[in-house]
Amino acid sequence: MFPGNIPTRPGNIPIPTIVIDVDASHARGVEFTAPMCGRKAEAGQALVETAILMPVMIFVVLGALQVMLIEHGRVMTEYAAYNAARAGIVHNGNWNVMRNAALISALPLYQRTDDPAHFLVAWAKVKAVAEITEAVDTGAASLERVAGDLLGVELPGLLQDLSLIEVEVTNPTRRMMTAWESWAQAQERVAQRIDENGKLAYPPDGRELDFDDVEFLKDFASKNPGKQAGELAVNVRILYPLKIPLVNKIMFELWLAMELLGAKQVSSDLTEWSQFKAHVASGRDLSSAVSEAPGQGPTDDFFSTSQWTKEIRTLRSLATEKGVYLLPLKASYAMQMQSNFFEGNRREPVWFTIE
Repeated sequence: MFPGNIPTRPGNIPIPTIVIDVDASHARGVEFTAPMCGRKAEAGQALVETAILMPVMIFVVLGALQVMLIEHGRVMTEYAAYNAARAGIVHNGNWNVMRNAALISALPLYQRTDDPAHFLVAWAKVKAVAEITEAVDTGAASLERVAGDLLGVELPGLLQDLSLIEVEVTNPTRRMMTAWESWAQAQERVAQRIDENGKLAYPPDGRELDFDDVEFLKDFASKNPGKQAGELAVNVRILYPLKIPLVNKIMFELWLAMELLGAKQVSSDLTEWSQFKAHVASGRDLSSAVSEAPGQGPTDDFFSTSQWTKEIRTLRSLATEKGVYLLPLKASYAMQMQSNFFEGNRREPVWFTIE
């Protein structure tokens, strides 16, 4: 016999070899003598690679989907701000009208609105929430109704001062209203000097700003560069529900880390990756770092913390207890007034006060 090497294919898989007996001059048959352990080693390596990459791929796919939904929410928030401003410029800056316009614009974020029946159901639910928020300034019942009616979760207890959609008028400011009052009084004095019987009838106490008094608008702009007294500007905040399982919790905790800890970066090693975990710069686990500590509940230090802090704490409590993750999205828009702005229409929610 010739004891030469047995040829193999890649991966140590043997190919058939005929061994010739020289003395007998006939073939004795086909023999496989190369080892088969290479295939098992490859299978084990593939299993390890899958175990490492699978969590990463799951997170990437689900995360990309959630990011796209958040971007959709951001666009809808901007659309809500646009419609709020558009409604306000022709309704004397009426907060109620602007809020309703923002609500209608944001309905697709919470319910189906692709046909009249679903639209009316969604509007009825969100409108009820908004009316409760307006009637009870703290908005205690608001979030309970939102979660119960729109998110399908019953929320007992007090969830104070947190509403689904908020609108704040940032322009005209009270300073502009004061400037208008001074201007009107000055014009009245000038008119009276010219004609004692020709008194101008300006609204008293600066409660109304004349949107088309060109002389006042020019005078104010010259004294306050970059400021437009005849412009209506609004901020809109919408609580957007994160709906993709697994990544909704992760993204909500990342937002909490930015708001509560000022974290700009989180890290994750291989072991943490496999468990969908991360840690902040101090080395502390992300979930525990943003969790509620003693004395940091929604009602703790109620009168000494800002409204924004109370909102964050309430959203964190809601996420921890009920698994409902709501992300605040904000947008701004400004338009030229097409009607006089009434100071009495202003409603400034305290949630915009940030420490």
